[in-house]
Amino acid sequence: PWVASGFSNGAGWAIAAAQRRPDVFGAVAAFSAGVVPRRISREARSARIRHYLAAGTLEPGFRESTRQWAERLQRAGLPCRHEEWIGGHDNLWWEQQFPVALGWLLAPS
Repeated sequence: PWVASGFSNGAGWAIAAAQRRPDVFGAVAAFSAGVVPRRISREARSARIRHYLAAGTLEPGFRESTRQWAERLQRAGLPCRHEEWIGGHDNLWWEQQFPVALGWLLAPS
């Protein structure tokens, strides 16, 4: 399975891709997602897609959206790791978190 990944708008697209095609994407690394789905698709729930979600404390809207998606996944009992860092909406933090995300997503469960 593939990992869908993205930052900012790309994070929303990565989440949406895995929701629409859980047969293709087995995991998601989404950083500072601006827009997230309102609900988890039945197919994605059945596939138990793993999510690594992260956002900075200095990007309020993105932080809130990312946290909301993490909470939805956690309530559904799906594998999810949610991280926050002191920082804003920029490449420095995303680049630092990307290897961590891949390590968690690709580790044997």
